Amino acid sequence: MYRIKLSNSEKTINSYLDTEKYMEKVGALMRHYLTAPAWDYYYYGSRKVRLKVAPDSPTYRFLDKYSQCNDLKRLLAGDFGVQLDIIKEVFDGMPDDRHQRVEMKKHFETIIHRKKDIPADGSEVDDFNSILRHIFEDLVYDGTQVGVVHIDKYEFVRALGLKVCPYCGRQYIHTVKPTRDDKEVKVKPQIDHFLPKSVFPFLALNFYNMIPCCTQCNMAPAKKEQNPMIEIPKPTLRVMQPYYFDDKAITFRYDPKSEAPLDASEISISVDYHGNNIMKKGYNDLFFIDKLYAEHNLEAHDLYVKIKTWKSKAELAYRSLGVPVDYWNLLPLIFMGYELTEDQAPLRPLFKFNKDVYGQMVNDFETGRIR
Repeated sequence: MYRIKLSNSEKTINSYLDTEKYMEKVGALMRHYLTAPAWDYYYYGSRKVRLKVAPDSPTYRFLDKYSQCNDLKRLLAGDFGVQLDIIKEVFDGMPDDRHQRVEMKKHFETIIHRKKDIPADGSEVDDFNSILRHIFEDLVYDGTQVGVVHIDKYEFVRALGLKVCPYCGRQYIHTVKPTRDDKEVKVKPQIDHFLPKSVFPFLALNFYNMIPCCTQCNMAPAKKEQNPMIEIPKPTLRVMQPYYFDDKAITFRYDPKSEAPLDASEISISVDYHGNNIMKKGYNDLFFIDKLYAEHNLEAHDLYVKIKTWKSKAELAYRSLGVPVDYWNLLPLIFMGYELTEDQAPLRPLFKFNKDVYGQMVNDFETGRIR
């Protein structure tokens, strides 16, 4: 659990958009479907339907507007606030000078609950979600069709430089290019769509919506396609967007059952959401954070043993020699091999857990709560 920070966001975004004219090709693909003939599509892999973009429909207006340069950049690289603006516009039916607001609330509800009245008799339909899933998800995000623009997921993850899952902060994520049978293969972590592409297919390619994470956090029964927003299109979140994660809003705590816990069974771990019950429920519905971190009492006890050993031996030795040592700031580097600074969070599993628990232990040793 940490906030994703880009050292040079403008350079990273421009590289994402400009590599092999990616943004230009996505825009051209969107404009192609404004007049493309009807095509067969399997709705959620089962029901076959005929899709066709109808003139002046919300689908047509979306593709027409967001295939243009400035709006296309917002669509592909807008931050979370921009994404919410786009969702609101879609929710309102893409109104413009010639078209009034169209009620899309029912449309979103049917997507979320997988209930849709789409004819299967071969007639052409303009279904906003299915058409945009075909373009953004099937062709570009998941697609490998020759001649069709697609996203290089390996390069996307590698460019971010993350090594630890930003959702749970517990497990490594890696990108490597090993060789097998004299052929290069790519190994990449999962990429989660924070706002799920099943509900918001038009955000399937958005830079800030694609979150590299561990398999455990991205697959069922964890987040997968669960929507982190309680209501649409209101920005009421039940988990924090990783680019906006607030380190102080959630903290880890340990609770010793005695002044000198003999083993890990005498230490329990809890997660403090500081009174935010929506976040508490959200992080446990989507990531099971409380139960997962309850299993890390062993790491907390290991840290306790290290500090106690230092205080009972090394500290006394330094003091007897009259050497002044700011050991509380020194110990993390000795015990964990790194300092507890924010730049280490994307690189070190359990960084936030270690930082929070260490801070509490320091205070507890100083006040005599543990010894």
